[in-house]
Amino acid sequence: MRAAFALALCATAGCAVVHAPEAHRAEPVGADAFCGVYAAILCDGVAGCCPSSELPSRDACISLLGAYCARVLVPLLGDGRTGYDPVEAGHQLAVARRMVDTCDPAIVRWQNADDGLTAPLRGTVAEGELCNPLFPERFAEGELDVPRFYSCVGDLACRPTTSLMEWRCLARASAGGACFGFADCAEPLACVLTMPTRAECVERLSPGAPCGADVQCASFDCDCRTDPCRCGPAGSAQDVYCALLR
Repeated sequence: MRAAFALALCATAGCAVVHAPEAHRAEPVGADAFCGVYAAILCDGVAGCCPSSELPSRDACISLLGAYCARVLVPLLGDGRTGYDPVEAGHQLAVARRMVDTCDPAIVRWQNADDGLTAPLRGTVAEGELCNPLFPERFAEGELDVPRFYSCVGDLACRPTTSLMEWRCLARASAGGACFGFADCAEPLACVLTMPTRAECVERLSPGAPCGADVQCASFDCDCRTDPCRCGPAGSAQDVYCALLR
């Protein structure tokens, strides 16, 4: 699921409604209200920036994205260890609203970058402290305590150290550094499998390269309509917004 939105010519593609800057002053957004605001903003982007009769209605779009947000983001927003910040949430949603109002394709980066959608998760665990996301008693099943990945303060990442049973909040890896998850690499790098048993932080992948997630691609578009999934080219504003519900 993606969610993303250059002003289109009204005569050819229809217009997104452009609000005055003061309409988007950042107000704090509580964790319980985040998904509703988020879904409404992105669905306004779909409606205003993707002129297609095949898209769901705005209400159906909000329901779809709201359910996605509830399933993926709410467990993070509501967990005290992630340090959810309502003020930063309001700021980030205002940023997204400004992008939507101008059909800015950078919304796809905002969706995937640590300084975008998940920036309100400020963390609570200091550098060097434990942040184990694994349940030792359920290690065989691969069950993860996902909020732990978002529990480190600042620009730190929850990374394994001497073993998979010891994770600590550490600096993100530079180019060529070993990584375990997407958040392990410093911007603008991505964690990519470079050998069967090793992943490294590398430049984001070019169009056509096999990928496993949007964040690995320079275009932030890992297109899984092919097998294997491959990075797509950088899309136009219309392409980006029409793909938000893909």
